[in-house]
Amino acid sequence: MSRRPRLFAISIALAVAAIATIGACGYEAPDYGDTHFRCDDAHPCPQGQVCVDNLCQAPGGNVDAPIGLDSPDAANVGITCDTETCTLDQSCCIDVVGGRRCQAPGAFCTGLSTRCDGPEDCPGGECCFTAAQGICTATGTCSGTTACHDTPDCTGAGESCCAIPATGYRGCFQSCP
Repeated sequence: MSRRPRLFAISIALAVAAIATIGACGYEAPDYGDTHFRCDDAHPCPQGQVCVDNLCQAPGGNVDAPIGLDSPDAANVGITCDTETCTLDQSCCIDVVGGRRCQAPGAFCTGLSTRCDGPEDCPGGECCFTAAQGICTATGTCSGTTACHDTPDCTGAGESCCAIPATGYRGCFQSCP
């Protein structure tokens, strides 16, 4: 047997052995654990993670870590949604037809759909209300109204925390609407 066919036969045998070894190991669903992926309304997080400040992370633990038990916002963890409080892996839909309800992020909503209602829901960032959504953004990048519970939550000079009509939420304004 010439040298070339023998090397080819050895290569094929090694490839078959590698495939057999990999197949024998089986498949286990990945554990995303503390892995952080970028996310937004069009790119949701893997199951079991929530989108905070445009990064996926495990719910609980780090999500509201900056708020201590003695913080004025500690009682506001989660998203107030009429008589319910949505968890940070849900959104509150303020639907003029169906009322207010907690639902999965990205589910159909004919009104405002929010993933936050104050700074405690967006560690290291702020909750930003636009015409159709409330999302966590980096501090100072909100293109709408920054959500607040009280005036100390507002970071802009001269801003006050005021009721936002027809939403049940509050936002930072230079003068209240």
